[in-house]
This record gives sequence, structure tokens and C-alpha cells, in this order.
Amino acid sequence: MIVKYDPKWWSCLKEIDTNCFPHPAIDWELVSNYMTRMYFHTWGPDSVPYGYSITKTCPNALMILKLCVHPFHRCKGVGTALLHDIELRAIGKMIAVNVHELNLTGIYWLQQRGYKSIRIDRNLYSGRDGYAFYKEIK
Repeated sequence: MIVKYDPKWWSCLKEIDTNCFPHPAIDWELVSNYMTRMYFHTWGPDSVPYGYSITKTCPNALMILKLCVHPFHRCKGVGTALLHDIELRAIGKMIAVNVHELNLTGIYWLQQRGYKSIRIDRNLYSGRDGYAFYKEIK
């Protein structure tokens, strides 16, 4: 189940972020300015999110600022479900995402889902390069 962000889950998302690839860093004070969605395996009073996505809407594109899955819940379809949720909201647009050069798992994962690398952004992440990926959603 994917739901909109609620501030009561802030500490859970922060924990997921801490256990994931550190770039890009998120200014947690600004999260409410973006579309933040969370993935729950089950819904109930004791449920915790397994992953989340943060996106920003631009005129002709949807930019993925962060897509994280807690390490305990990887390879179980959580990231794919979050990406599918993003793609449903981007029909008729392009999706853009930057990935740190050392995040080889993320790069491969995006390529397997049809995302194309269009450029290298030099020094994007504290002196390290980033790859810009895109996919047109029809």
C-alpha cells in the first residue's frame, strides 16, 4: 500500500534514509514542499514504512529526488512498486532522476526498468559525479 507522507512517520523515513545510499542528501525541513509517498506492506496501528519516494513536479517532467527502500526489505518489490506509483503520476511526461556515480545498484536497477542515461553531471555530489537518467512515460 502506498500512501501520502504524514509527519508522524518522519523518524521512520529518516531511519530508512540513514540506511540507504547517502546521496542525494534531503533537507528534511523541505519535505512537505514535495510529493512524498510511503510504501507499507500492511496497514495497521503498528505498521512502519518499508520505503519512500520524494518527487518534484516540473512543467514537462517529474523529477525523482529520492527513492529509498530499507535494506531489510530490498529485492521484495518495494522499490518497483514506488517507481510504478511515480510512473502512473507521470503519464504524458518525462521522469528525470540523478544517481550518484558510486550507486551502481541504483544505476543498474534503473537501466533494467528502461531508464536511459543522458549525461554525466560533474561534481554533482560533493566532488563526485552523478548520472542523469530519464524515461518518457506514454
